[in-house]
Amino acid sequence: MESPVLPGSADASNPVDLWDWAYLYCWKDWLAKLAETALPEKWDFSPNDRDEKDDRPRYAILASYLKYTFWRLEHEEKVREDLASGFAAFNTGLVNRSYEPIFACFEANDRDGARQKWVLLGFYGAGEGRVGDRLVRTFNPLPKRARYLRRLEDVLYDVDQVPFLDYNHILLDNVDRLPRKLLDRELGDSPECIACVSAAFDGATSDEKREKAFDKLRGLIASDRVHWLRLKNALDTAVDLALERVKWSYRTAVPAYYPRVNSVNLLLPLDLTEDEEPDMALVLECTDSGSYIGQTILTTQMAYCDARLICRPGVDWLEATFEG
Repeated sequence: MESPVLPGSADASNPVDLWDWAYLYCWKDWLAKLAETALPEKWDFSPNDRDEKDDRPRYAILASYLKYTFWRLEHEEKVREDLASGFAAFNTGLVNRSYEPIFACFEANDRDGARQKWVLLGFYGAGEGRVGDRLVRTFNPLPKRARYLRRLEDVLYDVDQVPFLDYNHILLDNVDRLPRKLLDRELGDSPECIACVSAAFDGATSDEKREKAFDKLRGLIASDRVHWLRLKNALDTAVDLALERVKWSYRTAVPAYYPRVNSVNLLLPLDLTEDEEPDMALVLECTDSGSYIGQTILTTQMAYCDARLICRPGVDWLEATFEG
């Protein structure tokens, strides 16, 4: 079974991937059951985001959540395996309506030539049914949930600090994440640049052609100081506004787990199109010196998925990501 395409920011650099570790048969059915069992929340960005084959919800956020929760638990050595009894489990970090933890439970994969070590049995509370009973009989203590927040800096942004930005990575490497409205506005007097933008957003018939258009655009921006400075100034202006928002409300800065480097960072909203609605999120790393580095930018959907790993964000600029 292939891992689904997820909206989170991480790539496939996981040392152990959930889909490689376990055979997740009837995965869509289990996602639907878990979404129904856990405390209610939105697990898709749009109510119309449904599977083309069977018209069921995709549960894209939930799938991403489980993928990277498992990844974090692997780092913390909290995925429990009992080889003698052929049983394994991990704490999903989700709870049911009685606020009792929900565990992902697995049994040994005894199929000849099986690639995955385990087979999903489902999601259960401790002592719930045959599988929940087996969970309690096998593990004492029960599997622990992932831990992310360890210091005050993981939650609060120091408003006396101005972040140092990795401009090249943000504006060149991630030019494909920048809003088209920004690119049209700042590069509009360059026919070559606008042709690349149009090719990437309108004319590309494949990911390869789209990336080729963005590669050419990167080269044009890097070689043109005027357009480079325009984009840099637009980014600086958006960051300045975001810092003012943090001064007004500390909750504007949202802690998020950044799977690519297995770290907890803060996310700031960036309004790059000046329409009073954040279009991107800036990923800030608090260094040992207390300074902040703006590492990269994420789309708001990517940002929500990373933030949801720690807890349901509940802030206006991320909640606005949802449609309907």
